[in-house]
Amino acid sequence: MSGVAQARVLRDGLVSAAELRAVAVETIERLNPVLNAVVIPLFDRPGDGVPMLLKDAGPELADTPHWVGVAALRDAQNTSLTTTELAHKFERAGFSIVGKDARPQLSNGATTEPARFAPTRNPWDVTRSVGGSSGGPAAEVASGMVAVAHGSDATGSLRCPAALCGVATRNPTAGRIQGVPPAGRPPNDAWRDFVLARHSEVLSAGFAALTGASAAASACVAGVHVAGALLEALGHDVEISWPDALDHLWSESAAPFVIARDATRSPIIRWVSQRLGRRVQRGELDNDVFEAADRDAARDPSDVRAAQAAIEVAATPIADWWDDHDLLVTPTTFQPAWPLGGNPGPKEMGTLLAPFSLTGQPALSLPLHQTDDGLPVGVQLVARHGADEILLRLAHQLQSATDWTTRRPHL
Repeated sequence: MSGVAQARVLRDGLVSAAELRAVAVETIERLNPVLNAVVIPLFDRPGDGVPMLLKDAGPELADTPHWVGVAALRDAQNTSLTTTELAHKFERAGFSIVGKDARPQLSNGATTEPARFAPTRNPWDVTRSVGGSSGGPAAEVASGMVAVAHGSDATGSLRCPAALCGVATRNPTAGRIQGVPPAGRPPNDAWRDFVLARHSEVLSAGFAALTGASAAASACVAGVHVAGALLEALGHDVEISWPDALDHLWSESAAPFVIARDATRSPIIRWVSQRLGRRVQRGELDNDVFEAADRDAARDPSDVRAAQAAIEVAATPIADWWDDHDLLVTPTTFQPAWPLGGNPGPKEMGTLLAPFSLTGQPALSLPLHQTDDGLPVGVQLVARHGADEILLRLAHQLQSATDWTTRRPHL
């Protein structure tokens, strides 16, 4: 059942919250030894709603472990002192949090394989990656541990795992849902929290609950053509076109992006050190965190401001394309789920996720295609700023036309 259907039978008294929780717990205990998607079980936490799992990143639950993929925090038994507003919102919306799920260290990276943790494995092929950084939530929903899981996205961290694991998600318009960046990072428009689910109706219900609103691999390229054909069959006009600004976005902003990213690493180091009660040591975080902080320390603050301005100048014209179009359809990632290990980057994850985090536009990833050997292929649909409801209605149309919820991994 979808999360919405579970809520319905719960409301109608056809099943109890304890029974729903028992099914989720049994499924997690059976599958997690293989997938390593749930890092912090909270099976005894009180709750009378639909079971869900919370990404162990920005949102916190008082008196529960909070590690953000940092083994040193796990070893120090770090716990949260307060419950953040987003976690409260999930519970007020009728969800029962039964655990916290895996993510890369500090929620950085395109694969969920943090040092000194077991890698999270893709339920469609356990030798392959679930992507990142919301890899744990995507694996949990795809495998049926829960019907809905929380995830978050700064440069593609919701949409990439959704594409690799064959589930649905979306990046809301910046500001519609107050995001909670992890590890001491300041609030920003790029970081956005939402849910992953198998059914599009959950995306609509989750959006309404959280906002108060109403309801390049060949296979990846083929997925875009499949989506185009489906949209035409549904009566939409489809043409080959894209924002010209995408063609030179990264040539203009790659170097500034590194400078801006480096500036986020010192606050991360301070946050982890504060939680540990001592200075975090090299070897306890990935080396590139310290290297980036060192680079940032050698720069003048004006360099960072100039880099952020350059990124804005390069990204802002992208949104002009929507003056004449309603929707852009792209691959979500450039490859289906890649093998575990290595250091995935643009070749695997692609370059079509981060642009719309930078512009603040809503973007949807739907599992509309699959490879010949059955791996999910995600297709990204991007709307103009504020047009979240259009994407949600479209998700319903596309699910009705090709019900991806009937495809399940064989574990």
